[in-house]
Amino acid sequence: MTHPERHLQPPAPRPLPRTRVRTALRALGGLALLAAVGCTAPGGRPSTDASLDPAAARRAAIESNRAALTRAPGDVDARWQLARLYMDSDAALLARAHCDTLLNRDPDHVGALSIWSKLLFESGEHEAAIARLEESRTRQGELPEALRAGLALHYDAVGRWEDSAREFDDLQTPSSAKVYHVLRSDDFMDAGALAEAALERDPASAASHNNYGITQLYAGEPETAHAAFLQALELDPQLVGAMYNLAIVETFYFFDEAAGRDWYAAYRATGAVDDPDGLAETFAWDESSAVGRQARR
Repeated sequence: MTHPERHLQPPAPRPLPRTRVRTALRALGGLALLAAVGCTAPGGRPSTDASLDPAAARRAAIESNRAALTRAPGDVDARWQLARLYMDSDAALLARAHCDTLLNRDPDHVGALSIWSKLLFESGEHEAAIARLEESRTRQGELPEALRAGLALHYDAVGRWEDSAREFDDLQTPSSAKVYHVLRSDDFMDAGALAEAALERDPASAASHNNYGITQLYAGEPETAHAAFLQALELDPQLVGAMYNLAIVETFYFFDEAAGRDWYAAYRATGAVDDPDGLAETFAWDESSAVGRQARR
């Protein structure tokens, strides 16, 4: 979506109600988990052809790893790479099948547990994920920080707030998942430094840019927040939380209701319906209206 050119300085910033930050966080949940549990295994057979676009490169890597498995069905790295590539291709069933095969052989395989945990988060199977991650911790004595962040998010999803807080409080590495946790806590105003550190650690994370934007709104910096949300969408065009946040910034900070309505239309066009800030009421949104019909196409 093109952003309208703006020649005027925005008005003086106003404090952002906490409910608006929580809105973005609810939309972010699964992505925060992806950032938290993503990990890299050594080896792999990604395409090195720089002329390919990302989708074509991913398809080439899938074919390469499938061929490797045909030659050697026990090739653990090729199977893990396929699980990762299928997850990136939104082929959840295939990704999960490869994870299941890996975990049947090695129940503590970090890469497979990472992807499997994310897939179960997206499908709402939090109790199953908690049980398996806790079993792995019992066997190993401890989990890597990325898996602990994923476990904390699963705890959060089922309402085990104290368990979630304990896991996050013990994590030393800044991540989008930990920022997500702090923003939802009573210390939400203190999330700025952590969000900046997480962004510096992983500048390619759309979730981290979105989280950083939220903290900038709290700090009264709507222009910086706006840029962060746009960057998040540049990295992940389907990041619905950033769309919703842009609707908020445009409407309540820049007083450009037309631009805000456009971002809200883009948000609804993804199929997202959560609207705890009542933007539908703000825009007199009607699914049978012309704008509503356009958003559903």
